[in-house]
Amino acid sequence: MCDTSQKIVVMNVSFSFVWNYRNKPLTASQSAPVHLKVYFDRKNRRFVDTGVEVQEQYWDAGKSYIKQRHPNYNRLHNKLRELRDSIEGYEQKLLGTKNVLTPEELDKFLSGQKTDPEDFLEFFRHEMENDNTLQYDSKKPHFTTLDNLVEFSSGKLSFAELTYRWVVDFDRWLRSKNLSPNTIQKRHKIISRYYRIAERYKMVERGSNPYNDFKAKGIEGKRVSLTEDELQNLEALNRTGMDVGTQVVLDRFLFSCYTGLRISDNISLLKTEIYEEKDGLIIVKKMEKSDTVTGAGVTLPLRFLFAGKPEKIAKKYLKEYPGIDTLFPPMEQQAINRLLKVISQMAKLRVPLTFHIARHTFGTALADITMNPYLIMDLMGHRDIKTSMIYIHRSAERTKRQLLTISKWWGCKIINNFSEKSR
Repeated sequence: MCDTSQKIVVMNVSFSFVWNYRNKPLTASQSAPVHLKVYFDRKNRRFVDTGVEVQEQYWDAGKSYIKQRHPNYNRLHNKLRELRDSIEGYEQKLLGTKNVLTPEELDKFLSGQKTDPEDFLEFFRHEMENDNTLQYDSKKPHFTTLDNLVEFSSGKLSFAELTYRWVVDFDRWLRSKNLSPNTIQKRHKIISRYYRIAERYKMVERGSNPYNDFKAKGIEGKRVSLTEDELQNLEALNRTGMDVGTQVVLDRFLFSCYTGLRISDNISLLKTEIYEEKDGLIIVKKMEKSDTVTGAGVTLPLRFLFAGKPEKIAKKYLKEYPGIDTLFPPMEQQAINRLLKVISQMAKLRVPLTFHIARHTFGTALADITMNPYLIMDLMGHRDIKTSMIYIHRSAERTKRQLLTISKWWGCKIINNFSEKSR
């Protein structure tokens, strides 16, 4: 059927209704669907099913619309108008944020995946839920931040409202919740992250991020690590009577102490990421937390780390569990954390064990032994050398304290000897 429609132009996109656009042969009693034809340009168009069907006798080819003598004209007219108006309204919102309605945006809108381009909360939620570079554990603070935003803004927050004044008020509100400075700092960083994404999408002007003028201050967190003696105590734990699950978690933890792998990387470590080379087993892995974004990874020569202790553990599990894809048998993170508490009690450690402690133990040992921040950066997969330097600074502080202790002891010894000789 020839499309003789008169187009309704709205900014960059135009619309018309067409009947039986596939020219399907019909009898007089058969109905055909009405579609909304959306024109983007000469090469791009979409036919949107309106859910309306009419017989040819009720279709006005000249006006490209349903004839008024159709018995349900008013109901069908309203349905067609509401669909067209909703798309036009969405386009107007996009234009208000200096964007245009593209075929991809239309598909999102029709599938219910669209976001209100004026609403930062909807944009935040959509980007967060569809970001496959963030693992579930990494997304948790993002969900919490969104909850805070919804509570503070009563469920509605436009991009225009995100000003420096708003950020200051939100910061004060967070502090009224008695949250730690580091938690508050993280909330602000997450919000700024999504605003920067909106800038890249050109939903807001470049350089308009209110966090360009606001710096949330945190405090240096405690990086708890195990001492060499504590690590040896864990290695020497009596495994007689210890159930298999607890033994596996103990080996998992020790493996991360020797490799610096986070719990997410430890759980997801595949056998295909472990290679047999002439110098022993080597792990080549993209890390779950950050390297899915950067594309970087870590290369860990197991034989050269901690006198080959991680290689021994890897060989043990490669041999004992040949039928699974991961190095260690699958286990939920909650179960791992629960068994770590049991191991902490068994070893009578000064602090409950967490995988953060395992990673910090690895970083601390590297700093003490090598004092090389670039090696730490490579082996731990840091994206910023400043993170690696934290371990170096802490190692230098430990060395300084130890030297001061020696200095005080040696000074006292000399004074005492001098006093005895002068008597």
